Amino acid sequence: MGVDSLTAVELRNRLATATGLRLPAGVVFSRTSAAELAEELRVRLDERVGGGEAESAAAGSGFGMGEEHGSAYTGGDGVVDLFRSACAAHRAEDGLRLLQAAARLRPAFTADEAEAAESEPVRLAEGGASPRLVCLPSLVLIAGPHEYARFAAALRGAHGIDALPHPGYSAGQPIPADVEAAAEAQAQSVLKAVGDESFVLLGRSSGGWMAQAVAESLELRGRGPAGLVLLDTPLPAEFSLAEVIEAGILDRDGELDLADSARATAMGGYLAAFARWAPQKTTAPTALVRPADPVTDRNGVLMRAEQWHFTWPLPHDSVQVPGDHLTMLEDHAEETAHAVRDWVATAVDSR
Repeated sequence: MGVDSLTAVELRNRLATATGLRLPAGVVFSRTSAAELAEELRVRLDERVGGGEAESAAAGSGFGMGEEHGSAYTGGDGVVDLFRSACAAHRAEDGLRLLQAAARLRPAFTADEAEAAESEPVRLAEGGASPRLVCLPSLVLIAGPHEYARFAAALRGAHGIDALPHPGYSAGQPIPADVEAAAEAQAQSVLKAVGDESFVLLGRSSGGWMAQAVAESLELRGRGPAGLVLLDTPLPAEFSLAEVIEAGILDRDGELDLADSARATAMGGYLAAFARWAPQKTTAPTALVRPADPVTDRNGVLMRAEQWHFTWPLPHDSVQVPGDHLTMLEDHAEETAHAVRDWVATAVDSR
């Protein structure tokens, strides 16, 4: 609905003031409608009356073993606590291997079962001219449609925009067994979102792998996208996700409080599925949108060029925007949106 990290925190603060409850900012993102959010508040208020506020706060935080945000390990034994501990010790690679192992214990769906795992599109902007823009979030544990809130706000009236949550990032959902299953589920979700309308697929960072895989799947059935936009997408083999997580992703989760075992193990499962994946050529014109600046680590040290200046092996147009790998859809979301709009007008609409 257009809520991003800043407005989620503001809404949480106002709700906390009005109710007297301790609320994580993630409570806004983990409920898909105002009615669901109201019901969550009602339950928490009832529990407070019954003396259960402390338990409710822990359950809603997504940690279950304390409320630390990015701090060193303090004794919790959940996978999120252990992952945070690994990152705090600059051992994010070990933490990612832990999440990949844990993901193997989750129920998984195959391509033949993908219809049951379709995502419900989140409409971020209405109106405007074709093509419709369909956005796929990155695969990190704090990802979701909210990544595109500021991007979509800058294009309201220019294009209709939808975002698709990835299957498996909510408790109770199965994760895809492999890339084919993930692509099939999201391909069906894309068709549900766009109907007969022309569309362009967008993927941010590792979400670009999904956008590419979905484009390949849809093209095989004769319904390929009119264009493909990869927002600073690397190849899986060259992506130092551990470095990016340590540099800023966990700090952002300290604000949002989104991380839970479902999101963490889903990330592990998707990363394992894409580990040996390679993109295949499609007929869709493709743009690789690159940020101008490198990411800095927590000590303010710039990452090496090979850690942030990615290449893409298939034919594409290169588009540069301000910011870095993280801020190109945050502080610089408007500039990124306008660059995408201009590329679509030139490379897609002119075809």
